[in-house]
Amino acid sequence: MKTLFSGDIHNKSDIITPLIDMYIQQEGIQRVVLLGDLLNDYNTSAKAEIEAFGNLEEWVFAKREEGVEVIVLAGNHDLPYMVDYSDKAYNYVRDSVGGNATKSSAVYRLRDRVNALVDGICWKFTQSDGQEVACSHAGFCSSWVRKLWSPSEGLDKLVEKTNNMLLKDGNHSMGKLSTAGRERGGFGCPSPCWAGEHELRAEGIKGITQIVGHSAQNTVVKSKTVNNDVLWFCDTHSWLTNTTRGDGSFLMYDDNTNKYTVLKPYK
Repeated sequence: MKTLFSGDIHNKSDIITPLIDMYIQQEGIQRVVLLGDLLNDYNTSAKAEIEAFGNLEEWVFAKREEGVEVIVLAGNHDLPYMVDYSDKAYNYVRDSVGGNATKSSAVYRLRDRVNALVDGICWKFTQSDGQEVACSHAGFCSSWVRKLWSPSEGLDKLVEKTNNMLLKDGNHSMGKLSTAGRERGGFGCPSPCWAGEHELRAEGIKGITQIVGHSAQNTVVKSKTVNNDVLWFCDTHSWLTNTTRGDGSFLMYDDNTNKYTVLKPYK
């Protein structure tokens, strides 16, 4: 099976999903993992945000109907659209990503739809050589997971416990999911929605490969933690929002060959 990983979309589904479709055809992609930050762009209106999410939602449903497995993860910029106004953590979650970036009327209209589309905070798979891989928006740091999980429990349990923080009945643990470390302007333990690039290199989980978005890159980058565990950084679409950073590349994993390939649509 071939799996394609896409970094942050930020309302640009009309540009990014046709590129994914191209690789589904060219490479025979059977699974797509969206690594969070589906929503939220500073230079858009609530109306445009609702329309952009509708386009993404329609695309996800269509791919699933075609037999492509699509896994949708939440990022820090998606969390305000998933928590209810009545939740005591709402203001904290909203302000953590910049209150002006979150469109209140879009939150009201999209909340149920975003919750329905998102599969979780994280997802894991095992490479054909047995190496375990954790996928999330920003990555798991040891300082955050140690309060929740012990390595003796196994990665499946960490994924289960983390995703259980994102319940479908509105009873979220948004405070724990929204903590940022100093690299991202916070004072807490960097969560899998907020961990910075250098934080992840310094304290990624020992023995686990991680695939993330969140930290903008010029191209998909392979890096290592201090424990020599592999990190893949896939947030390459920032150039589409008035910056020059990012080449729009994607990461592909082929379990038949056990190889990763960086796919660059704009060579």
